[in-house]
Amino acid sequence: MAITSRRGRTRSIRLPARAGRNGTSRIEGPARLGRRTKDLWKRLTPADIAIIDHKNLDRIAAEELVGCDVRAVVNASPSSDGSYPNAGPLTLVRAGVPLIDVPGDAIFETLSDGERISIEGGKVIDREGNVVAEGRLLQVDELAAELDEQRRRIDRALHAFTENTMSHIREEGELLSGTIDFPDTRTVFRDKHCLIVVRGTD
Repeated sequence: MAITSRRGRTRSIRLPARAGRNGTSRIEGPARLGRRTKDLWKRLTPADIAIIDHKNLDRIAAEELVGCDVRAVVNASPSSDGSYPNAGPLTLVRAGVPLIDVPGDAIFETLSDGERISIEGGKVIDREGNVVAEGRLLQVDELAAELDEQRRRIDRALHAFTENTMSHIREEGELLSGTIDFPDTRTVFRDKHCLIVVRGTD
């Protein structure tokens, strides 16, 4: 199924990658650097390798990158840190766009915009053959498994929250019904803001 971006661009058929030095596929193209993905995609072409710094790459941004038909995406931040179910990385990789997570943003200092680079597996290589960054090439199967686990964790957290809320309602129902007796105080609280502090349990 083709994915069309908000600017109406539909991803075309990708050219086959060349063979790398160790038999791995090699992707070549000019590096396009941009820390703000929503600004970078406006100047991307199908020949480019996008270098981004986008923690938790969201689905909308992923679809825009797919619509630009970039050759690959290198992310200087975790594309998904597992804090919530995020389908962005899976959307990108399922569309056939290689996604590499590299640690840290030093790649933005090492590479220049438009500099021709190549990618072999999780390695980013400059025109002189130097490995300027190395990270993890994300795979469809692992991303799908991680997304399923994140969704299960959310379901468990919601279930625990619901159970905790119902427990408090059962234990403190008198507060909600207004039947609890409050002690007499010398201070008049009517029409005044009041902060109540209760000693917690360790």
